[in-house]
Amino acid sequence: MVALVLGSLLAGCAASYGTTLPGATSTPAASVPVTTARSPEGSAAAGGTAASCAANDAKVADPTAPHGLFANAVNLSSPAQQKVILRYLLPDPTVCGADVVVPWRTIDRGPGVTPRYDWTQLDRWMRPWEAAGKEVNLIVWGVDEQPRQTPMPATPAYVLAKVDTIRCDRNTPPTPVYWEPGYEDNWKAFVAAVVRHVAGDPHIGYVRFGIGTGGENYVENDLRGTCLVKWDAHGYERDFPAFTAGMLAYEASLHSVKQIMVGINTFRGGDGLPDRVAAVAVRDRFGFGTQGLAAAAIIQAQRGEPCYANWCTLFAEDAGRVPLEVQTYEKTDPAGSGPEGALPPLLRFALSEHAQIMELYPTEWLVADDPTWPGYSQAHVAYKRALAAAAAVVGRAPGR
Repeated sequence: MVALVLGSLLAGCAASYGTTLPGATSTPAASVPVTTARSPEGSAAAGGTAASCAANDAKVADPTAPHGLFANAVNLSSPAQQKVILRYLLPDPTVCGADVVVPWRTIDRGPGVTPRYDWTQLDRWMRPWEAAGKEVNLIVWGVDEQPRQTPMPATPAYVLAKVDTIRCDRNTPPTPVYWEPGYEDNWKAFVAAVVRHVAGDPHIGYVRFGIGTGGENYVENDLRGTCLVKWDAHGYERDFPAFTAGMLAYEASLHSVKQIMVGINTFRGGDGLPDRVAAVAVRDRFGFGTQGLAAAAIIQAQRGEPCYANWCTLFAEDAGRVPLEVQTYEKTDPAGSGPEGALPPLLRFALSEHAQIMELYPTEWLVADDPTWPGYSQAHVAYKRALAAAAAVVGRAPGR
């Protein structure tokens, strides 16, 4: 089985979108007050005991659906870093659990092999979190986010051999054309296998399948110029929305007993694809969300401007109908700089927008809990308080 290794701990999603987030700013998030028209579903100041992550929670918009703070992509780090993550995050009760990235190739051995799907590596990734009584959510990748974050492609070699591929940069691996049968048919088979596999596992909270790259809903990072021309030559503008609709319909047909989530992303800007994906999600009781929470969204909301992929407006419209999820665009900066700024304003903003699932990079808890971690000395009190305040609303887990 392949071991997933990164040189540094999960700066990853900084390269996840085809265009720069609208309204990106270098203004430190710590200096930006959160004053939107919406109010949180609850607050630490409201009193009372925080709900368990695994129980109904009256403080969130959709009380019976998954909720909590989750450590994102915990298996995309070096073995040494994973030891640090487990040491500090497993005992922390504000950590409801972990999001485990599941690259397709680590499970699927190909047609003609018996058994076709080998779950050994996934079970190994999940084991420490389940043993600690934490929830595990699966973010299932058919294709790596670019630049590739795994030692070998997430897409199985037998699939890549069956489809056209597009290579936008000589430094990035080829991306399969998703809507060709060699990819789509085998991806659907794998999606169905995952749904069956997790059905009886009481520790699984939700599953998000990538409809495109990574766990999101777009074809490729930095989709512009000659890269866009290459994708257009393979029917991107016509076929990617149809592929998205077909995959959502297929996931619904599986009637998963576990919560299905879907990401929303822009498509050629402003054509309404995120709105359509959200509408389908609500209809089929899928949760939805953004993997682009950043300081810019706070400013956009204050100005009455749309957030990336219109997620702020969609959250306001659909709060209480399905669980709403946010993932930070990248790890935060305790000093308040960069696209994220510091963590506390982002958590307050996410609550004000009715988010009840928050996917945070493990470094947020390391700033709060690990005395040797950069930023601990100046920010651990603020980070610990912010995490505790958010957990008072969205739930807590076993810990000490």
